[in-house]
Amino acid sequence: DSDHITIKNGNIDVLKYTEEVLFSVKNFYLDVEGLAIEDTISKELLPFGFDNYHIKGNQFFVRLSDYGATAESIDTNDKLTKVKNFHLQPIISHQDFQKRNPQQLNIFDVKIAQLSLKEIVLEKKKLGLTNASFNGTNIVIFKTNAKQQAKKDDAVKTAIDIQEVISTNATLKIVNPNQQDFLNTGIFDVNVKKIIYDNETAKSPIPFLYENFDIKG
Repeated sequence: DSDHITIKNGNIDVLKYTEEVLFSVKNFYLDVEGLAIEDTISKELLPFGFDNYHIKGNQFFVRLSDYGATAESIDTNDKLTKVKNFHLQPIISHQDFQKRNPQQLNIFDVKIAQLSLKEIVLEKKKLGLTNASFNGTNIVIFKTNAKQQAKKDDAVKTAIDIQEVISTNATLKIVNPNQQDFLNTGIFDVNVKKIIYDNETAKSPIPFLYENFDIKG
């Protein structure tokens, strides 16, 4: 572990022993306090943890279990994070994803043209975001044939908690296992007090919990 690390104009690739890419970034600037590289990388949300940070760079990639998250650029300033052209999608086929994750009820493909976040909290198996503003969001949720397991409570490997959300020019599509649309919206704007995705909400046809929302579109 290290208390304080600064990197300027870096190109970084973090590989697993299998040579799978876990994290990569170009033109990287990093100023971090309390940086710690995890020993059990495959079980963590990110392959590292930190306390305070200032980050900016291009062509980000982070592996999140069997998902890959990419961004054209990321910049932070006074805890405000701005991201351009974010994309979260499985890095393996849907068939292989279901074989490796037999309890996963949903597979996600999320694109966001522009997003800003006031605060990001990264914990083991949990991602927390506050004051999130999204523009040009396209969410596709693929329902799987997974059976709900009464005794299992770890089907969702990464829980998501988002507070104070504003999203403009968004679309949402939910696809059943037979490839027929369960839901396919037009473009809409939404203001939501709270969004939660976890093991409990994943059991519902629409796998999110919303609180105090206003939708236009």
